[in-house]
Amino acid sequence: MTRRLSMVWPDDRPFRNRDGRPLRLLAASDEPDPALDREINRTALGPIDLVVGSGDLPPDRLAFLADAFHAPLVFVRGNHDRGGPWPEPRHLPLASAGFDDRTVPGLPLFALPWPSGEREPPLHDEGAAWRQVLRLGGRRLLRRGAVDSTIVNVTGSVLVEILPPGPTSTSAG
Repeated sequence: MTRRLSMVWPDDRPFRNRDGRPLRLLAASDEPDPALDREINRTALGPIDLVVGSGDLPPDRLAFLADAFHAPLVFVRGNHDRGGPWPEPRHLPLASAGFDDRTVPGLPLFALPWPSGEREPPLHDEGAAWRQVLRLGGRRLLRRGAVDSTIVNVTGSVLVEILPPGPTSTSAG
């Protein structure tokens, strides 16, 4: 089952030339959502502007989601994304790390892959995670007002509708 989340974004740049339509992101990780295998369910979700892989999905699943929704893909590698088709699957773009201001202008994406790299086993290391945040986000995160919202660590799939700023923001479904 795909969960839904709506939020108002304070910057109007991502909504230029969209006639008031929200940005629609599909965030997916960890557990493939079998409902998305059926075209009728994908059609019911409506158009997707960007697929965001949040780790621990196989490369072929990420490629399927991007192809099925005719949407660009950005992703990070998770703690289980090792061996097999990893580290550089041929049918995917490069994994993201750090700030991405180009994919959706006005909507900075801050990508944090699992911090242990190829180290086995992929241990939970809170210190490594914070060092990664500082290394990849550094001064930008420390500036006041640098990041307005963050979505982290989804399990399964979540449709995120990002609404334009203004008092009349409503979800177009």
